[in-house]
Amino acid sequence: MKKIVALILSLISVLVFSSCGKNTDAKTTGNGETSGGTEATTAEGTSDAEREKPEPQYDYDLTPYVKLGEYKGLDVDFVDETVTDDDVQKQIDEMLIKNEYCTEKKLNKNTVEDGDWVNIDYEGYMDGKQFDGGTAQGADLQIGSGSFIDGFESGLVGKTVGSTVSLDLHFPENYTNSPDLSGKAVTFKVKINYIAEKIPNEITDELVEEMTSGSYQTVLQLKSYLKGYMKNERINQNKNAVLDKAVENATIIAYPTDEIESFIELAVKTYTEQAENQSMDLDEYLESSGSTREQFDKELRKQAEETIKTELVVFAIAKAENIVIDDERYNTMAESYAGSYGVDAKTIENRIGSGRLMRMIMQNDVVSFLYENAAQYKPAENEN
Repeated sequence: MKKIVALILSLISVLVFSSCGKNTDAKTTGNGETSGGTEATTAEGTSDAEREKPEPQYDYDLTPYVKLGEYKGLDVDFVDETVTDDDVQKQIDEMLIKNEYCTEKKLNKNTVEDGDWVNIDYEGYMDGKQFDGGTAQGADLQIGSGSFIDGFESGLVGKTVGSTVSLDLHFPENYTNSPDLSGKAVTFKVKINYIAEKIPNEITDELVEEMTSGSYQTVLQLKSYLKGYMKNERINQNKNAVLDKAVENATIIAYPTDEIESFIELAVKTYTEQAENQSMDLDEYLESSGSTREQFDKELRKQAEETIKTELVVFAIAKAENIVIDDERYNTMAESYAGSYGVDAKTIENRIGSGRLMRMIMQNDVVSFLYENAAQYKPAENEN
């Protein structure tokens, strides 16, 4: 069962950027109104043929489906959003080491601990035979970095220099680096050569330009970017926390059938295409992943319900607080999302559908509302 859970969770991000049905030109508001495009979607009384499977917009009475709990003034433990100069320097040092702008110093240390840099030789075996890409000599690895598959790094903690460790592991489902290894059971034999310290080089303007391929020309530019990026990451972590709390406080009375089935239909279609790419049908694909269709269907419906619950809560709050996405807001956010992917707004709209894009924008604005009304929220201060 653990395998199929991982398999389905890995597809959630794909579903976010895939269209559930035809594109619509409707612009949805938090109070349930629509402007242009298709008529409002209702939960009852319309067939699939009549609806032509438009994107669910929850532009109908949601009270039969969700009862909101407390969502304003939420008491959630926020991470500190302040980014210090030391935080930025630590990030730069990690970048330098990752890109091998550093020197190595062997340590007189015998036992591996979390955070250590170790030099290792390893051999990977599947069904008793070495597999391509699973062998290396003199590889540097930081324990706890997540660079290797689950269990590899943690399996070296507590082991001693000079020892050889045998690790029985599984590759993750949908292993994009080598799809043929997805979900496969393997054994790694790892020799620990030595433990080292990585000392980053001093950062300079020339090094910044080289390391970022010209994206930044000076140390000041890089530090400014990193400070903003790290702050946004912490803000987003806090936003996710208040959304999770608001969803936790809500009660689902019933799930709207159309939205659940739309999610499941897209997921099944996506997995079927993946199976066909490997010359298998869906049942064969699931079996190769250590699962059955019954387990798949059960876990997929669970994930559909979790996703739809969040969307129901988001749109119910939007209605209650009259949070509206007008044309100007829609276009602004479409340009913003598109810029993140280096395309224009029309391309991103065509790719994921205007309906799904609208839902992303609505969730963004509702989450910002929850965050700004949380008990721990403090207006941004100038950190210059």
